[in-house]
Amino acid sequence: MLSESTERIDRREKFLSYQRIPSLREYLLIAQDQRRLEIFRRSQDWQREVHTQGSLHLECLEEDLSLDAVYMDLDRLM
Repeated sequence: MLSESTERIDRREKFLSYQRIPSLREYLLIAQDQRRLEIFRRSQDWQREVHTQGSLHLECLEEDLSLDAVYMDLDRLM
């Protein structure tokens, strides 16, 4: 999950480093303070996709990830 203190590092340094891993297919960022998933896919030339509702298909796992499941307790915590 992204926090204010690590978001810049996760978006830049880590992301650039992870892109060099040949087997990495997807890079997922999960916001901790709002319903927002960002995924970057090698197959899409690392273009960003933003999801704020519904579900997200993770090609690397061949599974769908429901935002409701990810953020089940967000409203209670805020």
